[in-house]
Amino acid sequence: RITPYKQNKSIQKGYKVVQHLIFLPLGNKRILDQILTPKIMARKRNTNARGGSWTEKEKQEVWLKSNNSTANAGKDACGKAIHYNKHGDTDSSYGWEIDHIKPVAKGGTDALSNLQALYWHTNRTKGDEYPWNC
Repeated sequence: RITPYKQNKSIQKGYKVVQHLIFLPLGNKRILDQILTPKIMARKRNTNARGGSWTEKEKQEVWLKSNNSTANAGKDACGKAIHYNKHGDTDSSYGWEIDHIKPVAKGGTDALSNLQALYWHTNRTKGDEYPWNC
């Protein structure tokens, strides 16, 4: 037996309403809901809490806090060598990102006290783990 199932959901204010008319066997409504329910995309990597890019001033402040120096070369919290001009460069063995010590997903903010320079691969491995140690 086949029955029509109509889905009419508004995703968020400002988004258009999406409608689907699909025929499926009875009892598959839950599966269809899982397929059609939009997924909220995660914040892009190496971005501030709002998902935006870091300013040069913010990068400099985090670098100075983490390295106590304005020199181009330094070390992250785990002792990995990083270079200031390699910020965001995931192809470099000296690339680094600004890490939220307490992840945004767990209530962390962009306050300088919650930010640190971290080798990009270490930052990806850390993810949203909190508390976390090298």
